Amino acid sequence: MTASEDRLTPAQIDAVLRAFEDGETATAAEFWAEEGAFIDPQYPDSQYSGPDEIRNALDWALDHIVEEPGLSVRKIWADDETFAVEVDTRHRLHDGTTVDFPQVFIIEGDNGQIARWQSYLPFPPPSSE
Repeated sequence: MTASEDRLTPAQIDAVLRAFEDGETATAAEFWAEEGAFIDPQYPDSQYSGPDEIRNALDWALDHIVEEPGLSVRKIWADDETFAVEVDTRHRLHDGTTVDFPQVFIIEGDNGQIARWQSYLPFPPPSSE
């Protein structure tokens, strides 16, 4: 599944999550618009722009932190091309530990591509110290 020509759908959002779980970061990044933003406080830079930067950020996460990602959609709320996605996150990390936490993504689409994907976590972002 690829980005639609007219509007972003819940199925496309799910395809992004499945691609990340499968380590297919280029496939996941294809859903972003050229100026689309990925915002997540768990990453070294909290914001990335465009498919290339976003693919590199997702690669970084898989190379350095998450060995086996797990993202189960609990609920999606939609209003046109704006979505709130409640996710149960269960990642196995490279050090062998498993982390479980809820997370919410706010996603804005524009003509079938992701314009903004922002993660909200139930805990503060990692310290930069």
